[in-house]
Amino acid sequence: MYQNPYGNPYDPRAQYPGAPYPPHPGMPPSPVSQSGDRLRPQPRFFFTVLILGLICAIAYLLLTDGSGVRRRGVAIVEKRSSGGQFQGQAVIVRDESLMDADSITSIDFIAEEGSLVSRNTALCSVYSAGYNQIEIDRLNKVRLDIQAYHRDKLLNSYVDPQLSVLQDGIGILASEIRAVVHREGRGNLNNLEKQLNSALKAKQEYMRKIYPDDNTLLSYYENERGQLRKIESWTTTYTAHTDCLVSFYTDGYEGTVNAQTFGGFSPSQVHDVLAGRRLETDIAARGRQPIYRTVTPDIWYVLMLCNDKEWNPSDGQAYKMQLEGFQEYLVDATVLSSTRIGNEILVRMEVQSDVRPVLNLRTTRMVVGEFVDGLSVPLEALFSQGGEQGVVIADGERFVPVTVISSDGRDAFVRTVYAGSLMEGQGVLTF
Repeated sequence: MYQNPYGNPYDPRAQYPGAPYPPHPGMPPSPVSQSGDRLRPQPRFFFTVLILGLICAIAYLLLTDGSGVRRRGVAIVEKRSSGGQFQGQAVIVRDESLMDADSITSIDFIAEEGSLVSRNTALCSVYSAGYNQIEIDRLNKVRLDIQAYHRDKLLNSYVDPQLSVLQDGIGILASEIRAVVHREGRGNLNNLEKQLNSALKAKQEYMRKIYPDDNTLLSYYENERGQLRKIESWTTTYTAHTDCLVSFYTDGYEGTVNAQTFGGFSPSQVHDVLAGRRLETDIAARGRQPIYRTVTPDIWYVLMLCNDKEWNPSDGQAYKMQLEGFQEYLVDATVLSSTRIGNEILVRMEVQSDVRPVLNLRTTRMVVGEFVDGLSVPLEALFSQGGEQGVVIADGERFVPVTVISSDGRDAFVRTVYAGSLMEGQGVLTF
């Protein structure tokens, strides 16, 4: 009998798909027990499901600490400042005084460059044009004549131990002076000459007691004293007039760009200094040479030119200042006055800070702004706990509440609610 392989559409069982059909020839029997029930799952199946569930739970706890928020890693807290910024060129002004002189032959530097010295400290010895090697040679010849006279006329006939000690001391000092003059040794020529004069005087007094009537020896001593007086008249030792910094580097603007003059500077004068041009008020003294400058250590000033028509600083307004090349060096600056010409504004500012970073700097570029100091963390590090927003420190996993000042879509600029609770360089968890 023919059977339709697709079933009989007129068979009432086709309307009930769940009803059992007789098995097709060649198909395996349906999984039912002899009692007509389907086979039940084996215990091994439940054990496998239980193991998989435990693994998932442990992974969940490790990744989220049970808080429901997935932890990703650790980020480092960075220091940051935020606020409106203005950029421009600037001239550095110091409270300094320049010392110069004419007809200088050489300078013996006593104080260290950039050192802080107290009042009456010796800074340097300056030798004028009359001080030359010929006069030094004449002094040495007189002293050699004295030594020869002692050796040939006096010491050969009478051995005096005390006189020998005095003579040896004079010889050592004379050798040290010659070494300094010829740049073959180091030392303070002014101090060495004082010691030599003292030694010679002691020897002269001793010799007068023993040989009061030796006119030849007295003549030699008189020649020596005259030569020393001549050399001393050409030597000047300069000392500090107050507690200050001392520098032997100059740029020619010390007399015109200083704390006493900068308040009246115009934008055109600042442009001249920036370009290295001399000012109209500069007085070039022919023949005079700069020696050193003394600088007040804890205050300096800035003449800043900014091409920004929107910036209108008021007198007394405080800003943060950053010099080009000093990325980690921020100082507080106060506006003293300003002058606007068109879109350009000249701002005169005072900085009450250590002058040594700018001791030998005259022109630079800088950025000023109303900076707000704070910390930077990734947005993923922000976490809410107990209604407060904060971060979790990786070391110890301690929650620290913070106030979010701003964000850029990637990082958040924050300040701590409690001072010192979060610092630059610490690690925080990201979620």
